[in-house]
Amino acid sequence: MPDSDPAQVDAFAPAPVSAVSRDGVPQFGGFEGIVAITGFPRLADEYRLGGDDLVARARRGVRQKAWVYLFAATPEISVVAALVNGGVTGSGFLMVTDLRTGEVIVDSSRQGARAKVNDRPGDGLRATYRLPGTRYSIHREGAAVRFTASLGAAVVGRPRASEPWVEVDLTMHETGSGITAISPVDHGSRSGVSVTGKTAGKSVTGGIVVHVHGAPRSFSLDGGLGGYDYTKGFMLRRTAWRWAYGVGRLADGTVLGFNLTEGFSGVGERGRENAVWIDGRPSPLDARTRFTFDRDDILAPWQVKTADGAVRLRFVPLARHHEHLDVKVLRSHFVQPVGHFAGEIDVAGRTHVLDRVPGVTEDQDILW
Repeated sequence: MPDSDPAQVDAFAPAPVSAVSRDGVPQFGGFEGIVAITGFPRLADEYRLGGDDLVARARRGVRQKAWVYLFAATPEISVVAALVNGGVTGSGFLMVTDLRTGEVIVDSSRQGARAKVNDRPGDGLRATYRLPGTRYSIHREGAAVRFTASLGAAVVGRPRASEPWVEVDLTMHETGSGITAISPVDHGSRSGVSVTGKTAGKSVTGGIVVHVHGAPRSFSLDGGLGGYDYTKGFMLRRTAWRWAYGVGRLADGTVLGFNLTEGFSGVGERGRENAVWIDGRPSPLDARTRFTFDRDDILAPWQVKTADGAVRLRFVPLARHHEHLDVKVLRSHFVQPVGHFAGEIDVAGRTHVLDRVPGVTEDQDILW
């Protein structure tokens, strides 16, 4: 049952070319389609944490964050990866999970460099992360998004490029449209902006090779589904959120994907990124998401619902990626289980029933 009266969920408008107007004002809202460019260099002072003095430039350099996250899955296997530019630091992680058994085939997180993420969330997207023996790359050309990764074997925590460990080469093909959410970020006396582009339901081809003691294991992603998340913005010193993302085929063959978030620090329920994709076409969902889970037993089932009652999901984790960092000035609590969703999502008067739809949930609380 809904916990309050249903709220009107405004339809997505067509996406503008730029997230920022010619006058430097963010074009806040939720849109169908992905903006061509973030437009941050044009931001007016009131939205970019000040002018061009040294203090303001330093503040922007620390507070501006960017990342690209990718998810792809077949009924047998899932791949999640992220390239993160955290302003003063960065990271890249990759997890490959057997969705039949819960076996974690690969779980790697490497820090020490900031990802390079350009200003184009859609066509023309470029994101890379590089360390010795560690190479991630996400490029989008037209409707095709290619992700490649090559990780070397690790010896005393230092990867060696001469000994390949994991190689990934996959391509996602657009079969519908993405969404853009342009949101204000409350910095107290100052205001910032966050731009996120999301896709779901993309068809996937490609594969993974994992070298174990010289004997390679190969996994195909052909016939799979996936999507990516591009986010760039001026985030709070402490940023936290809960997140759920899934994509798969329903019993009747419908391709369904969804994106749900709760508690994004500085944005809250003003965000417009909650959405469901039905055969490639996105529809907005209530921004008031409610996550119920046990932080002491993260692999216990989760409940994910919207306040208007349109989303009623149960998530059963199989495995989890986690990162915990505490060096006083930087702290991070990050847990991302991988597993299956079941339940119902109501769209335009029709109830779509999910059963074993691959996906992830996330509990993130970071001081950066």
